[in-house]
Amino acid sequence: MLWVYLLLLLLLFMEVFFKYATPVIYWILIVFWIIIFVFYFKKIKSLEPHSSLLKLLLIILAIDAFRTFFESLYFGAWYTSYSGLIPIGVFNFLAKQEVVFIPKFFNLVAAILVLTLIIKKWISSEISEKTIINELVTKQIKEIKKLSIAVEQSANSIVITDLEGNIEYTNQKFTDISGYTAEDVLGKNPRVLNSGEQSKSYYGKMWKAILSGEKWSGEFKNKSKSGRLYWEQVTISPIKNDLGKIINFLAIKEDISRRKESDLKLLEQKSLFETMFNSITDAIIITNTKREIVLANKGMENTFGYSLNELLEKSTKILYVDDENFKNTGKKVFDESVGVVDNNLYLNTYKKKNGEVFNGETFGVKLFDTHKQWIGNLGVMRNVDERINFINEIKLAKQKAEESDQLKTEFLNNMSHEIRTPMNGVLGFSEMLSNPNLSDEKRQNFVNIIQNSGRQLLQIIDDILEISRLETKQIKVREEEICLNNFLFQLFSIFDIKAKEQEMPLYLKTGLSDKESTVLIDGVKLNKVLSNLLGNALKFTNKGFIEIGYTLNNNEIEFYVKDTGVGIAPEKHKVIFERFSQADKELTEKVGGLGLGLSIAKENAQLLGGEIQVESMKGKGATFSLTIPYKPLSPSVEIDNNCAKKTILIAEDEEVNYIYLETLINDLLKLDVKIVHAKNGQEAVEIIKNNETIDFILMDLKMPIMSGFDAAKMIKEINPNITIVAQTAYSTTEEKEKALAMGCDDFISKPINREGLKLVTDKYLVLQ
Repeated sequence: MLWVYLLLLLLLFMEVFFKYATPVIYWILIVFWIIIFVFYFKKIKSLEPHSSLLKLLLIILAIDAFRTFFESLYFGAWYTSYSGLIPIGVFNFLAKQEVVFIPKFFNLVAAILVLTLIIKKWISSEISEKTIINELVTKQIKEIKKLSIAVEQSANSIVITDLEGNIEYTNQKFTDISGYTAEDVLGKNPRVLNSGEQSKSYYGKMWKAILSGEKWSGEFKNKSKSGRLYWEQVTISPIKNDLGKIINFLAIKEDISRRKESDLKLLEQKSLFETMFNSITDAIIITNTKREIVLANKGMENTFGYSLNELLEKSTKILYVDDENFKNTGKKVFDESVGVVDNNLYLNTYKKKNGEVFNGETFGVKLFDTHKQWIGNLGVMRNVDERINFINEIKLAKQKAEESDQLKTEFLNNMSHEIRTPMNGVLGFSEMLSNPNLSDEKRQNFVNIIQNSGRQLLQIIDDILEISRLETKQIKVREEEICLNNFLFQLFSIFDIKAKEQEMPLYLKTGLSDKESTVLIDGVKLNKVLSNLLGNALKFTNKGFIEIGYTLNNNEIEFYVKDTGVGIAPEKHKVIFERFSQADKELTEKVGGLGLGLSIAKENAQLLGGEIQVESMKGKGATFSLTIPYKPLSPSVEIDNNCAKKTILIAEDEEVNYIYLETLINDLLKLDVKIVHAKNGQEAVEIIKNNETIDFILMDLKMPIMSGFDAAKMIKEINPNITIVAQTAYSTTEEKEKALAMGCDDFISKPINREGLKLVTDKYLVLQ
């Protein structure tokens, strides 16, 4: 029963819904069709005159829109009245046959009008457009035919492929070049032409470009059907439809094999030219008419130090030493009014990148183009410093040869003199020895003279033999274990006797302890070098002092012999080491000698693996130095010159006494101290002024220049806290009191022994 009620209720609802819904829909349609009609009407008015077919279509649509609007209005009013929303009289009026006839008649008129327009206007327009289309098609067929003929007759190969690269079309030129007909390759991939020269990555880049819609250009080395290799310049373009989608690929290929061969030959010629151009050692530049460099060879870098990049577009002004040289050099070459330039060379002064100036021999010529227009210049420059130097060297060699002849003559004369003088003594005094009336005193004196003359002759013979052995490379180096301190002390002892005979102070300075100075060295050769230097120092020093010693610098031992003698002019520093050469012939004639000593010393120094040098000025003494490698016997010994040690100043003018005190302190007392030597009182005062590390002074009271008394007084004024122990051979009460009054703290008498020195060092040095 319930279902019946629900069904009745639903039917009632649907009846009410349709009663009101239908009129509403009609009136909505009326509004829409009014809008559509107005839209069509405006579009018809805005169309261009040539759009006749579209305009006709819009008129038909406008008529149909108006017809639909009219029908919707009629039936909308009808259903609205029928539903009771407006008076029912409207429905009754509209339902009359004569009224119903109006919309139906209007609908018929609209249909007839549309059909008429279609028949008259549309069909004629369509026929007209079809005619136009046919004409366009005919025209396009003609154009396509022309294009096809052009493609077929093109001088370039043309290939069209699908998206996968399969060939869809080739022209005749493709067949001519590759040997493949269209039937051979249609449907195949162009890789049939692949020669294997290009890598996969090369093709990968190509596909990436064209698949992205870009045009790609490049070169392929392909292989023809017969196996011939050839080069092609290829441009591949994507072909797109109206929607911009890629549908094919077009490849236009040009055979560039001959061009490649020409390029290769040109490249070979260019390479050959560059090789020849850069192999020329002379500097070559090509400039424009403004003297700006456009090309330069490798010789420019070797001659001037500039790289090519540094020279390009630069003015040649940077090559000249000054502006005047730049303006005046090669005026004829750079003068536009001069046509032909002579081939004469000219000398000029140039400047390198680093500022170094040199003489250059220069050749310049004008350059012209095919129209005989001056376009620039060619310049060839050669550094002739070596040639000039060579010429100068030849002149110098000639001069030296002449000097050598003179030296040989002088040497022979000198040797004759040097030999005859002692021979005269030997022969003369040996003849006198036969006199039975000679006293014993005179006889002994004559014997001494004969022996000295014999030793002098022996020395001359030794020097000549030494030079001969050195020249023939017969001398070998024999290293042995030597303590340099002992070695130099023995040498010092020998020459100190000669120095005392000349009343010349001789000093010895050692730079290492005995253990550190024990080295492997050829002592014979070292002795020859140092003995020669000491002998010369004694020979040419009349006043002042002579000092021999050594220091350790950068794993090299530097021996030196310093004197305050006549000195050597700087221009003679090299000459004195040459054989038979002497710095001052007049002076040598007075003191004697063959001029072989320093030459022997130099060659022995080289055998020791070192070199000998001199620092000297005329009249200001000389310092000869011998530098050789340091070869300690105990390599593990580490020398520390910077460790904190007590420092003792020994003021002593007698070198033997100084060496004795130094040996007592280092070897017997074994004090770990640093020792400084002053040769006189003034030097002791200067050392105290410049050295604040002195802890203890052993002061000799009797010294030249300034006595120990005066030095002690001045030192105490400088540093009252420093300890001064006076040492003298005169131990009188007066002298002791005077020393104490001058500032000395204690007194020690000579000869100084180990115990006496230990007492004062324990008291004032070690216990501090």
